[in-house]
Amino acid sequence: MDTTKRPTLKTIAGITGLAVPTVSRALKGARDISQATKDRVRQVADEIGYVPNHAGIRLRTGRSHVVTMLMSTEPELMTQTALFVRAAAAGLRASDYALSIAPSLPDGDPLAQLKYVVSTQMADALILDRVTLDDPRVRHLMDIGHPFVTHGRSRWSADHAFFDVDHAQLGAEAVARLVWKGRQSLRLVAPSADQYAAAHLLEGARLAADTYDVELELISGFDADSPGGHIRALAQEIAVGGGAGDGWIFASAASCLAALSGFAAAGIEAGSDFDVVVHDAPSFVGWAQPMVHTVPSRAEAAGAFLARAAIARITNPTAAPLQHIDRLPNLDDPFTQT
Repeated sequence: MDTTKRPTLKTIAGITGLAVPTVSRALKGARDISQATKDRVRQVADEIGYVPNHAGIRLRTGRSHVVTMLMSTEPELMTQTALFVRAAAAGLRASDYALSIAPSLPDGDPLAQLKYVVSTQMADALILDRVTLDDPRVRHLMDIGHPFVTHGRSRWSADHAFFDVDHAQLGAEAVARLVWKGRQSLRLVAPSADQYAAAHLLEGARLAADTYDVELELISGFDADSPGGHIRALAQEIAVGGGAGDGWIFASAASCLAALSGFAAAGIEAGSDFDVVVHDAPSFVGWAQPMVHTVPSRAEAAGAFLARAAIARITNPTAAPLQHIDRLPNLDDPFTQT
């Protein structure tokens, strides 16, 4: 084989002895082709470095066959984002669609960025991460009818594809776990107020706190999306002032770790002076803080689901959008302590 030329479907066909149409359909995961054949074709494609020629595909179909993810670049979110991107890319791998990333810089205009991607026909569908309740990107895409899916819900989520978690359930179960540990004076670090999750997490936590007759205070000086240095300083200040209570609920791993650092500086420790429940936590949080109760991250499940949902919006835009609200699988013992 001439290694100076870009591998094509014909190259794979020559190696495997299959017809070009069969190779094409095998790469698309056609159900009437045996798994052994699909595995063989994918193996050869990987070995020779085959990637679809999207310029040629666009000429033939009028589509870019690219799904673009508009991705936050906030440092506190990068670990979760990596899991999300990996799962979305894996979900698209068996299709004709490639995943591209459009970073959203902190000083940029997210709506202007989105309009550029749409106007240049860079993507057949968009994956929006970290949507807000009144997200102008969602409203714009709905108005122009361009396919998209979201990680999280907006005010208009009844009419668009999304993946989210049951934040009210998370809030209630977190309070229940802290009460089970004997805690009575609880603090909640919620997502920023412009997110759908914020009100629902607080609603569930407050209902549970009323049920168990314990104190619940919403922290107002910072939220789960605040910069780590700011969280650390205020957490230390709260602890020094005697207002730390005996139980904390964090909506993000980054805010939890920053606050725990501030508490440690003030001389109080998780597991003895207070207990902690943290949502959406990568496994390393439990390794670093063994006394913290964690709700595992849903980033990978979200990425995989939204990849499927994006393709569904492209191929059948008039069908009902795919939507999923993830719930804790075991309400008797919802959290892990590693």
